[in-house]
Amino acid sequence: MEVLSDQTWTGREGSIVHDSIYRGEMYDSRRDRLNWTQVGFNDSLSAWIMPESLPSPVDPTQNGTLVLQDMPPIRAGSDALHFETTISGEQQEYLHRKEIGEIRGASLANGGIIKPVHDITFDLGQNFAGWCRCKFNGPRGVSVFIRHAEILTQPLMSTNPQRDERLGWMGDAALSVDEALYNFDFIKMFLNFLNLIVDVQLSNGAVPNYVPGYYFPPDPNWGTALPTITWQLYRHYGDVRILETYYDHVRAYVEYIRSDYNSKGLGNLTYLFGDWVPPPPQPMTDQHLTSSFGFLHDVSLLINMSQVLGKTNDTQTYSTLYQHLAEEFHRTFYTSASNFYDDGLQAAQILALALPNVVPMNVRGAVFDHLVADISEKGTHVSTGIIATAQLYPLLSDNGYHDLALELISSVTYPSYGFMFMNPFENATTLWETWSTPYDGPNSVSRNHIMFGSVGAWFYSHLAGLHLSSDMITIRPRMASESKKYLMSKINCQLSTLHGLIHVSYTRDEHDTIIANSILLRVTIPPNTKARVVFEPLFVGARCAILLEGDQIIWSPDTDINTGKIFLVERDSATNLMTVYVGSGQYTFKASWY
Repeated sequence: MEVLSDQTWTGREGSIVHDSIYRGEMYDSRRDRLNWTQVGFNDSLSAWIMPESLPSPVDPTQNGTLVLQDMPPIRAGSDALHFETTISGEQQEYLHRKEIGEIRGASLANGGIIKPVHDITFDLGQNFAGWCRCKFNGPRGVSVFIRHAEILTQPLMSTNPQRDERLGWMGDAALSVDEALYNFDFIKMFLNFLNLIVDVQLSNGAVPNYVPGYYFPPDPNWGTALPTITWQLYRHYGDVRILETYYDHVRAYVEYIRSDYNSKGLGNLTYLFGDWVPPPPQPMTDQHLTSSFGFLHDVSLLINMSQVLGKTNDTQTYSTLYQHLAEEFHRTFYTSASNFYDDGLQAAQILALALPNVVPMNVRGAVFDHLVADISEKGTHVSTGIIATAQLYPLLSDNGYHDLALELISSVTYPSYGFMFMNPFENATTLWETWSTPYDGPNSVSRNHIMFGSVGAWFYSHLAGLHLSSDMITIRPRMASESKKYLMSKINCQLSTLHGLIHVSYTRDEHDTIIANSILLRVTIPPNTKARVVFEPLFVGARCAILLEGDQIIWSPDTDINTGKIFLVERDSATNLMTVYVGSGQYTFKASWY
């Protein structure tokens, strides 16, 4: 059987007379034709018209290829639920025939015009929005059902679901991709997002600030979505083909930012948004510095990609460029008289310290001292926007300030993550758009926004200590110091990967550990994988007293050698780190320190 789209078909306007993914839908049931999809339907009295034959809008030689959606379709569920948090979804309304007239819904102008013939149910499914609270104006006896599916998502990345913006802002995507991939199997979603980016990439390498869209030129910390998402997908999934597919696009984008740099230098590099939304009344740091951070960050990622792909000429070229940029960054923004960068704000210090080989070793300690002192002077609070906040927590944990990172994440006073969820005004159920949301008024900013969600990756990468690579899993939980162990004494983390489930849990100084200053660490390594399990000293100067797996001693200082038969154990004499190499399986390690 062959079915053709030709001029033997007829058509007419349907009941959906207007739809917009952002502005809503208008449904007119008077235009319905019952059973029009059934065999034998005949409606000779209505105005059916002959179609026109038009050329395809897709020219494969000019505009790319028309492809099928490579994601599972969205299906409606059947459960009736009450929601107490912000959700996104579609609306369905049921009306009796006597309820004639026009029905609309606020600024999202969903509506319907009902003919007085019979009861009717209609879906407003050509748009999406989110709600935390709904107000219904109408007769009593109206029933509202929420149809639920485990995942309800539009095929476009969006900053938020509930207001008229709802755009695929690239800065938000870059900041949240690591956190998202730790929590969800989002490879197809982000590959689709990358395709949206490269589809509109200009011949000079420029990409827009959101996709789909044509908002040029890019702020470097928004355009970074192209290299950042490419690299994070490779890091989480180990698929070299992702790098192969997007490498030339990443390089073209980096060269575009480089052309701007060549004409202006780092001190005048183009910016649009900077370190967006620091907490009032704190000012925003130098936006040229923030843009320079984005540029150096992306050059560094391009070097990493070129090394994986064996592009030695590019590795050499961009390594030389990065060294030059690092020296210029320090020369341009460092204030030697004050031992800090630029305006002295937290964000400037964080972004400089987060870049590899930018802050010279002879001043690195002073810059950290200034940063830590400023955080302390502000009552152990940040003054950072979305760009610097994303770098802050890993930076502190990796450089001997893990206690401070734990204190910041545990804070419940303004400005902090905890304040979002514990404040006297309105307690959040999802992340806010700004630190100051309750002060900004009920109709101002979003109560469901992902751009501060970067910290979610730190929970996995540093609290649980999970780092993924193509050949080895690293498990290195960061521990609070002995005096701050009340901040974090237990962790329980599970991560689903392509290999299987990784499980990490630890307990400090409890009844099932050996003695005080000890840790019990349980790990599960999935089949066909190897792991490196790293134990950090529990306090400054601590040395490992004994290391066991189950009841078996696998390391002892008496001989300072591996006494087990199965495990390879290494001790770093400079740092006192203990490292155990294991294969797949379940393990219970006990380590004690003195």
